[in-house]
Amino acid sequence: MMNCLSPTEVRITEAGLFIPLDWLTGLPEELCVRRFQQMLIIETNQHAKAREQLVEMVGKLRQVADEIGIPDEAEIASLVEEVRSERAHHG
Repeated sequence: MMNCLSPTEVRITEAGLFIPLDWLTGLPEELCVRRFQQMLIIETNQHAKAREQLVEMVGKLRQVADEIGIPDEAEIASLVEEVRSERAHHG
């Protein structure tokens, strides 16, 4: 049987991680809990879903960048100069 915890005590046991309930004040009753690298993330289901969508979007952007190729420094410099030149003519 587990010993009683004080309301401010954090404890790690074989059974799990126990944290004070007031640390979750303001969050809805249903939460998403998961490990990420060296952390434990406790967040709303809505926030977890939004983060998953962002990860998916970044993955798609990286895939497209790989497909079309990344400009080298000379191409970037040329594009910057082109924009500066256009702005100079319009300014």
